[in-house]
Amino acid sequence: MVIKECRPRLALRAHAGIAPVTKQSGKQRTVLMRYACNGRLRHTLYHCARVAVMRDLPSKTYYTAQRQRGHTHGRALRESPIDYCVP
Repeated sequence: MVIKECRPRLALRAHAGIAPVTKQSGKQRTVLMRYACNGRLRHTLYHCARVAVMRDLPSKTYYTAQRQRGHTHGRALRESPIDYCVP
């Protein structure tokens, strides 16, 4: 049951471009940002996450934890918006 609930979120993350892309070849493994996506949807989720970081305390604590781990501003926002913007 949980898998069925997660699929729409994962598909939305991929369509919006906030899901990471993993490229592997032999022993090398690289994780990159997805560029083939709906730019308007990515922009919308980015701003939704930005406002959530400013207004919502759990979102702000998650964002600061990601920043303390060394993530960039954009990456920290890309990891959080799906939980706050999608019902």
